[in-house]
Amino acid sequence: MTALKHKSCKTDAGLGLIFFLTALFCVLLLASLLLFLLLESWPVWTKVGVWKFISGQTWLPLSVSPQVGVAPMLVSTIWVSGGALLLAAPLGFACAVFMVEFAPRLLAAVIRPVLNLLTGIPSVVYGFLGASILVNFFEVSFDLPSGESLFAASVVLAIMVLPFITANSEAALRSIPAEYRHTSLALGVSRPYYVVKVLCPAARRGMMLRWYWPLDGQPEKLWRF
Repeated sequence: MTALKHKSCKTDAGLGLIFFLTALFCVLLLASLLLFLLLESWPVWTKVGVWKFISGQTWLPLSVSPQVGVAPMLVSTIWVSGGALLLAAPLGFACAVFMVEFAPRLLAAVIRPVLNLLTGIPSVVYGFLGASILVNFFEVSFDLPSGESLFAASVVLAIMVLPFITANSEAALRSIPAEYRHTSLALGVSRPYYVVKVLCPAARRGMMLRWYWPLDGQPEKLWRF
């Protein structure tokens, strides 16, 4: 028994050493990457400066006097991301509410695997389909010289993130205890009223990925009849 315990302790110590060395290697690798990026970009930070790099509007890194400004890139990224959220968030949440509360069980069982399948499609496929189909659609439908626009990029990104928003919202909605639904129906409220006044406030914490606390320091009440 003592020999077996001693062997087990040696095995645990060996595994612990292996895990420690693996974690240390990962940390050193990440630190080396950060150090490499810092050393390679140091001339830009010293000659251009952080503020000019962020607020500059010209990107000529190979000119005699390099000019590197990423302001248009930052603005376009924020624009595309914000537009995608404005398009995808209401649709994803509405789809989740439909599958949880209104859709027949068979229909929800069909929609859910389709959404899960969409999450596995690589982003390059979405980009290729957007460039080959959506851009041409904008050119032909609106008689534009080029369909490449921030709105087209927002639509493609919205299609990409829609399955994730729907899946997360559905998980948050299904995590609400069934007693809320039973109590609401017992009080005689309609299902739309229950969804708006009970289900959505209760699931908001899970959908927003944070706890909501009002100014008085008390958790928000779920019942607001």
